[in-house]
Amino acid sequence: FYTIIKKQDDLENKLEQLITLLDKDLNETNDNDLKSEEMVKRLEEHVHIENVKCFKNMQASMNQTLTEKWAEIKPNKEESIASLKKYVKAILFFLLLQLLLTVGFFLYYIGIIPNLF
Repeated sequence: FYTIIKKQDDLENKLEQLITLLDKDLNETNDNDLKSEEMVKRLEEHVHIENVKCFKNMQASMNQTLTEKWAEIKPNKEESIASLKKYVKAILFFLLLQLLLTVGFFLYYIGIIPNLF
């Protein structure tokens, strides 16, 4: 995510540079040449275009980062699932053993199973 933040900072710097260039352009142009409404439209279009570029860059960066992270996680996931299956089997074995012993003790106490010792 460091690269995302870095790219965002770069885009913010580019936007600031563009704003300064537009300010220079505004100062140099004649008020008679461009009406204020036309200037606002130009600025809105320019800002919209820059916002779309920024969004697409962020989206591409996020997709790339998530793809890389998923590639790192995927092999580990299969190993984790395999070891988890082993633990679940061991727990089920001990639970079944405990159930059988509990039933045996119950049958012993009610007298169905005679005293073996």
